Amino acid sequence: MNEKHLKQSLTRILETEIPETMNLLPNIQTQAESTSAPRSRVVLRPRHVFVVAAMIVLATGAYALYQLIAPPDPGMAAVSNAITQINQTQTIASQSDDLQNINVTLASAYADANRINLTYSVTADAQSGGTTLFINPTLTDAAGTVYPFLSAGRGEVEEQDGSSFTKIGSLSFDSTALAGAPSTLDLTVHFDVAFSNDDVRAADPMGMMMAGGTDFPVTVPFYAGKVVAIGQTVDAGGTVVTLDRAVIAPSLTRLEICAAQETFAAAEWWAWSAVGGVNIGEQVVTSGETFSFAGAGGQMLDDSAQCRSVIVPYALDSRAGTWTVTLDAFKAEGGTQITGSWAFTFNVP
Repeated sequence: MNEKHLKQSLTRILETEIPETMNLLPNIQTQAESTSAPRSRVVLRPRHVFVVAAMIVLATGAYALYQLIAPPDPGMAAVSNAITQINQTQTIASQSDDLQNINVTLASAYADANRINLTYSVTADAQSGGTTLFINPTLTDAAGTVYPFLSAGRGEVEEQDGSSFTKIGSLSFDSTALAGAPSTLDLTVHFDVAFSNDDVRAADPMGMMMAGGTDFPVTVPFYAGKVVAIGQTVDAGGTVVTLDRAVIAPSLTRLEICAAQETFAAAEWWAWSAVGGVNIGEQVVTSGETFSFAGAGGQMLDDSAQCRSVIVPYALDSRAGTWTVTLDAFKAEGGTQITGSWAFTFNVP
């Protein structure tokens, strides 16, 4: 992973998963932007690379890896039959004597117009006490597009047996930047493997040592989405929000909302989420649920229109009829909240 991509990945992880009481981001950004000469032992500082999620299920080693991982959200559960099983393993030549016999397995992949999901595992033998593994995947396509992380469909868990470590995970990427609807995608998944142990933390409590990386070139089927133009604007309590359009893909629905720049100025983009629900006809799909924001790297979809995506991780691509999307509030970490409600009703063919 080059310096630019490493900075992007670690910055995104830090911004979404460091607790509000700890602000290490300025130091990380300073280090990532440093032009000093490279060293053989690179120390990075994220507190955690991934949130340990309850939806990850461990089973015995007799099963294939994809059987160990429960669907990370309702949308991925619904497309389980469309997931491509890959089950390729590569060995990394470790850069550190403290971590050896590193094997990375890319278990499965899935791609549609809203997200690309991967499942994977990493095994390694540690030579030092208190070892913890950190895995940082990077996803690119044949055109060089780098896909940012998506908050939906992710989780990771680690287990230890003596000096042997296994980490398995599921991770989704935002495929918003993909143009067109190809039948397949040619992708490259790069895994960086790092670790921390008692010795590293003694020198730096937040330290992490790079062990190495490897690439997996894969080709997976692509499932297109349905784009519904909406263009409805609602003023609730003086806050004007426009639901511009919905992109409905097999595993996930993306609601593109637009608001004045000052609407979300009280916190950084990554801190915001939307609370609301979706009804289709007389059926309540979900209500009172917290949906994360996403976009091209979490940024605005359109600088001029101040639009971002709200991620609804449900499989709704076959659900035609009258949809009602209700956004009851926007919340940011730290207590900032904008209350509504904003209700939008539209037809999906």
